[in-house]
Amino acid sequence: MLALPSVGLAFVPDAIPNNIAISVTSVINGLFNVIWPVVVAVIIIMFIYAGVMFLVAQGDPGKVATARLAVIWGMAGVTVILLAFSIITIVRLTIGGGAL
Repeated sequence: MLALPSVGLAFVPDAIPNNIAISVTSVINGLFNVIWPVVVAVIIIMFIYAGVMFLVAQGDPGKVATARLAVIWGMAGVTVILLAFSIITIVRLTIGGGAL
């Protein structure tokens, strides 16, 4: 029990680094790295779902129309997502934020 304080005081924690580089560009790149795979997964799932809707429709005009609308909205979503990411990149390059 007498040696316990010396063992506890022998630990010297590392100093907290003062040179942490957090910038707007690194935050945006971090968000891209997190959001982009999720968006791609949702797009793939949406088109698989639309394909299954076409298979299940079995020629029923109402169900085929619903599946067609799912494909159209999926393509519209892909277009909006690509435009959103492109606009962010174009603005960053314009204001001098550098390349991705």
